[in-house]
Amino acid sequence: MSYLCNDCNKFFRNWGRLQRLGFKSDLNSSRDVADIFVHAKEGCELCSIIRTYIPDEVKSIWNKTRYLQPFRLSVGLEGMEVGGLKLHVIKLEFGVALVEICVVRLLYQLSIIKSSEVSSRNDSEHSLGQAHSWIAACINDHKCQDMSMKAFPKRYVPTRLVCVRDSNNPYLCLADELSPEVQYATLSHCWGTAVQFTLTKANLKALQKRIPLEGLSKTFQQACFLARQFGFDYLWIDSLCIMQDDDYDWQIESSTMASVYGCSTLNIAASYARDGTVGCFVKRNPEDVVPCQVSIGEQGHEQQFVCVPAEFYRRGLLGTSLGQRAWAFQESLLAPRTLYFSEFQIFWGCQQLEACESFPNGMPPAVRMDINFRPHDSGNANNPTMHDLLTDRRGIWSDTVLSYSIGLLTRQEDKLVAISGVARVMQQVNESKYLAGLWRENLEWQLLWSANSEPKEWQAKSNTKMMSSPYRAPSWSWASTDGVIRQLFPDPTPNGTKGYQLCIEVAAAHVEPLNSRDELGRVADGWIRILSCGLLKVETSKSVTWKNTIVVEFNAPKSQRVVEESDADKTGNSDLELDAVWDWPERLGQDGDLFYLPVWLNTTTYGQDKNIRRAGGLILAASNTKRKFGLVQRKDVYRRVGRATLEHKFHVSSMMAETTPKKFAFLQAHHHGPHEKKNKTIFLV
Repeated sequence: MSYLCNDCNKFFRNWGRLQRLGFKSDLNSSRDVADIFVHAKEGCELCSIIRTYIPDEVKSIWNKTRYLQPFRLSVGLEGMEVGGLKLHVIKLEFGVALVEICVVRLLYQLSIIKSSEVSSRNDSEHSLGQAHSWIAACINDHKCQDMSMKAFPKRYVPTRLVCVRDSNNPYLCLADELSPEVQYATLSHCWGTAVQFTLTKANLKALQKRIPLEGLSKTFQQACFLARQFGFDYLWIDSLCIMQDDDYDWQIESSTMASVYGCSTLNIAASYARDGTVGCFVKRNPEDVVPCQVSIGEQGHEQQFVCVPAEFYRRGLLGTSLGQRAWAFQESLLAPRTLYFSEFQIFWGCQQLEACESFPNGMPPAVRMDINFRPHDSGNANNPTMHDLLTDRRGIWSDTVLSYSIGLLTRQEDKLVAISGVARVMQQVNESKYLAGLWRENLEWQLLWSANSEPKEWQAKSNTKMMSSPYRAPSWSWASTDGVIRQLFPDPTPNGTKGYQLCIEVAAAHVEPLNSRDELGRVADGWIRILSCGLLKVETSKSVTWKNTIVVEFNAPKSQRVVEESDADKTGNSDLELDAVWDWPERLGQDGDLFYLPVWLNTTTYGQDKNIRRAGGLILAASNTKRKFGLVQRKDVYRRVGRATLEHKFHVSSMMAETTPKKFAFLQAHHHGPHEKKNKTIFLV
């Protein structure tokens, strides 16, 4: 049991009484930041955890002024269910700053590390021994390799591998020099701004004889050591196995990323290292590794719990330098097993087990969830697995794009390349044509993505949000923009879109790959031909809240006009506001004339008391480039610039409409649109 100070002991002794009261309690308001620092220094393990996660600005103020800063301590005693276990969250509010601790029941199958086993470095004998145990158990007892063989039935040997058998004389090997059954490790790392030793056309021959170990970065040297330590003679490192000054070689090799990582035996992830100068091995505070165990309940009825920081998973994986890198998403997803060397401990991930030094037999679901960010439980909608890809789980592609789009890219033209490996695996299952990040099947629904829902943590780092140059994707693809991508309809299937009707039909679609040998990578051009019932003009000059809405000029059919004279002129024309989400908000006003393309309508009845009708579509701008499709020069060519929606609610109980008559008329027209002939053709590029 962990040592706790008197204040923390008192808090947990009162837990049962407070839980019976069933309210959210405000406790220990007289405690101060100084108490946390003092008790942590005296050995209280819970105070030590809190001290580690107190925001830097709070620590800075206290260190400079020693000013007493009381904090508000509360706990949600009702708890929440996560993975079948009840999770309670202790909240400590330091003004606007917040520290949250998850309290999870310690069950018999949950193993935690002992303090005697923890060293001040993550390359200790025990830490590397634990890593070796994970690898051996996975290879011998798990079914992860079977999953990889299903995804990659043909054994693949990378074009080049680094032979690390001799610790002093690594050298570059070619595939035809190796056995088809060779086992190798891969490295996931951040390039950063530090200068890297790389393979070039000029030094290829020399590196086949010897790679100068002294010229390699700390990360590369330690990766070579780890590969040997775990029994591998060969290691794949992108900058040493792909010629960095040969664009043709880069395009060819980048198209094999799925096979390189998918056919590897182990992926070594330098998660904490911002660049090659940091390495995999770090000094750490042993207190960060050993979970705090507490006894909760009255004497004779105690239950054992473990206290874990709410940001444990983010600090260890999601928020690391590598965890924020878009390329790393597919590397981790495709590799059968990965060792993550993070800031404070080693994490393990395979298709069957997620573990870390703190929880060597498996992390409880509550630990694999950042309650302030997004859950990362196996099979969770925001954490796709290889099993999800191979079984074509509902909504898997939209979940994949969401998780991938959170990561950052140094070169925006890599947007499609860095996820092409995952697309390659998906294509084996769904057998649909891949179109610059979307799929031909149910393409109409997939056009309804948005790209402006960025978590605050990432906005400051997404300073690359600019119009793509060079070209990377057609405007109708999410890959043409930046930000976090969310689908309006994440499950575009007959069941997933029940009650919804389409107002358009994609009659033809074409994407021209930049490299004919890689149809899933970079693209040179792309277009889709859409049959619709026509476009509505957007009146930008009449919009008051321009950044959040658009105003369209709506002419209701005579049979459906319910707009009063004050709302429409004698021709039946009327202005209508729709909620807008822009692909490039910073470009507002630069696209010339805008148009609204009706795409979908919902007529589903919810319950017995209300009928909700919603409609939506795309915001388009006329293309500035003249295009020929076949032998014909087309004028009806547009670019996507945003998405728009409109909702109408009619409550039967009150017999009152919540929207104006003209909105209802618009929805009625929208509703009848799908039944009319879709005889208007437009092209999106």
